[in-house]
Amino acid sequence: MSKNYSLLISCIFSILAILPLHLIAELPSDLPIPIMETLDRPSSEAIFLSPFGPSAQGTPYRNYLMILDTSLDVVSYKLVPDQENGYIGYHFKAEPNGYLSYLNRKLDGTIFLIDTNYNVIRSYKDTFSLYNRVKYYAHYDLMPNGNTQTVLYNFKYEDMSKHFPNGEPNGAILQALIQELDKDNNVVFQWKSSDYIPVSKTQDPPAPNIDYFHPNSMAQDMDGNILICARDLCAIYKINRNTGEIMWVLGGKDNEFKFIGENESNAPNYFSYQHDIRVLPNGNITIFDNGRQHNPQYSRAVEYKLDQDARTCTMVWEYRHEPDYYADQHGSCQRLMNGNTFIAWGTYSMNGLTAATEITPDNKVAMEFKFPEGLESQFIYRYQWPVCPVIASVEKSELLELNTYKFDTSTDTTGISLKFNQLDAFVYNRFKVVRYDCSAMNPSFEGRPPIIMPFRLEISGYDFTSFEVDLQWKLDKYPLMANMENLNIYYRSEVGNGTFIMLETTYNSSDNSLNCSINTTGEYIIGFENSPEITPPPIVYYPFNGSKPNINQPVSFEWNPRGYFTDNHVQVALDTTFNQIIIDTNLREFKMLKSDFSLSNKYFWRVSSSNNAGESAWSEINSFEMSNPYLSMQIPNGGEVWDTTAHIIRWDYNLRDSVDQFFKIELLRNDTLFMVLNKARFSAVNAYKWTIPSSIPEDSTYQIRVTSIGGTEVIGVSENYFTIKNSTTGVNESGDDKLNITHFPNPVSNSVTFNFRTSEFGLTTIMLYDILGNEVGKIYSEMLLPGDYSFNWDNITLPSGNYIYQISNNGIKLVNKMTIIR
Repeated sequence: MSKNYSLLISCIFSILAILPLHLIAELPSDLPIPIMETLDRPSSEAIFLSPFGPSAQGTPYRNYLMILDTSLDVVSYKLVPDQENGYIGYHFKAEPNGYLSYLNRKLDGTIFLIDTNYNVIRSYKDTFSLYNRVKYYAHYDLMPNGNTQTVLYNFKYEDMSKHFPNGEPNGAILQALIQELDKDNNVVFQWKSSDYIPVSKTQDPPAPNIDYFHPNSMAQDMDGNILICARDLCAIYKINRNTGEIMWVLGGKDNEFKFIGENESNAPNYFSYQHDIRVLPNGNITIFDNGRQHNPQYSRAVEYKLDQDARTCTMVWEYRHEPDYYADQHGSCQRLMNGNTFIAWGTYSMNGLTAATEITPDNKVAMEFKFPEGLESQFIYRYQWPVCPVIASVEKSELLELNTYKFDTSTDTTGISLKFNQLDAFVYNRFKVVRYDCSAMNPSFEGRPPIIMPFRLEISGYDFTSFEVDLQWKLDKYPLMANMENLNIYYRSEVGNGTFIMLETTYNSSDNSLNCSINTTGEYIIGFENSPEITPPPIVYYPFNGSKPNINQPVSFEWNPRGYFTDNHVQVALDTTFNQIIIDTNLREFKMLKSDFSLSNKYFWRVSSSNNAGESAWSEINSFEMSNPYLSMQIPNGGEVWDTTAHIIRWDYNLRDSVDQFFKIELLRNDTLFMVLNKARFSAVNAYKWTIPSSIPEDSTYQIRVTSIGGTEVIGVSENYFTIKNSTTGVNESGDDKLNITHFPNPVSNSVTFNFRTSEFGLTTIMLYDILGNEVGKIYSEMLLPGDYSFNWDNITLPSGNYIYQISNNGIKLVNKMTIIR
């Protein structure tokens, strides 16, 4: 009875495990379940998604990680935590070894690697970036060799006046930061887009703050190098994993490829603001082309065949919905196991429209569904569920020496043949080969991990003492792979644990097989050596050549390795030949803080990087001298003649803490304060853009004074006078007569009359400020027709002094100066 009862309980739990959740449990009311639109024999793979956004129905749906079956029944779900603080789950997907992952996206967002029960295996925060200013993660991959690769939005202050005419100096960019980390979380590859690609290459219009690259996905090419999708550059970049160099550019302003078979109406940017770069088993690539630059705008999925040597890009397939769907942001395109293609339409779904479409190879719709209105999912993917299932399991018994056995059946294909050259075994011996189309758990390798394919075998045997076998691994039983002649077989004796060892492997092109000899059971995988090259010299950032760091602060040495590295070597010396070395150290990081420098010496520093192949050449040598805190004017510093247009004020400064980067900027006239240009300006680039008002009197006795006000007060003043010319009191800066104002008398005693002209109907206001820029008050505000007006104002309550007033009408502003004397 007890045995039968246990069997019954086991059967019940087995049935419950495969039933959709809505049949055995009540689902949360705020779970955003999609709505089926079309269903016609789609793939059997499960659907992974994480819808987000407020509901248009009143009560908002919440953000869940969700796994659905083909009928959109809920298989599994997990509420994304901490949503009240702005966290959103993005990019929910399965990893090659069967784990799952998602990005919890916010300013300090986190990557979560989780198991199929949503238990956290590992998490990564922005400390992962090691001293980089990180905005948030854009993409994460757990690689089949056990390393991880990420791409992040990396915040960087940038002087836009060096990239665009009339650019704002106090700007910022979000650049791409790619990192590869080993199994111990050491960074072994780091790449920053601004080291290689100028900001001016962006397709976005110039602005003070630009998300100029906008990485949203990356993939590993057939040779192991990196493909990264740069949305706002409308380009795909291939990056050498050994050296960090850009190997080629597809699309964008620097496109190197000739497009063949494309829609010429979309030229020259055949794809634009694209997402989700993927490499197919045959070497082709797919992307989701958002099509922001198409006319008319429409989105599509597209597949290209690349000839990377001849630099040709041939469109071999596309899917454009009828009628057009257009997603301004997000979207994905995934080729499925059955040959269908699964397309997610990004932000197009926000208005209750289609969220995803699955199409057959002849572009017939097999499935479409939508979300409740107001929701989207950045990407939507399909994977086998449960993930990492057994693909084939074949067992042979009573094997004999000198015989060859194929471990394939009519239903299960492992692609493995074993020839037993020697077998010491009991007559009833058994050998079993199990195939998984996923990577090994916890792989480890001696030296740099190879590039591993997402397949593995478990070979086990029973009732044997020893054996020697010729193993043949037929590759045509697996998805197509490039560089097959370079593949090797690796093994370890314990499944899921231990270090893989490379076996001596030969490739037979006649039957497309890998061949090796084995004498042990265990876990077997295939891949090719990831042989390192000596990297180029690192890029040094600070101290830059000729800099004068503050003696009261530690010196922050900062650089970026290029390509694959395992170590950095830093030297600081008292001479250019580095005979008098005072610091000689090795470290994994790319930043070093050091003190104990002297005001009396000049220092020189350099850095190199090393890996298994050797040490790079030294970087350029930068010199620096310590200094007391200082601020010195660079422009204007005497003799300049400025007209009433925009000019860049620049200064040199050696306090680098953010609290010390607030400045008061003042205009002096004849050594006396004339105007406060900005009373508290943050500047990380030591610059300020000033459009000189036409009301500023012409004079040749002007100076600029800049004072640091955040922490340590340091003052810098132009050494000599500069000149302002071509100013016209009371005339609009744009050069037209749309707005004009004067006042009388000047100086003012107890009352003043303003005479002004407007040329457009609208709200006209006059604001008054003291000389420090503090607002005194609004002294006039009326809706006026075009015409001439006069306004009397009693200023009897104001103390004597210099004041600034500003008149504005329909966005046009004019500034003038007024003096009150009692």
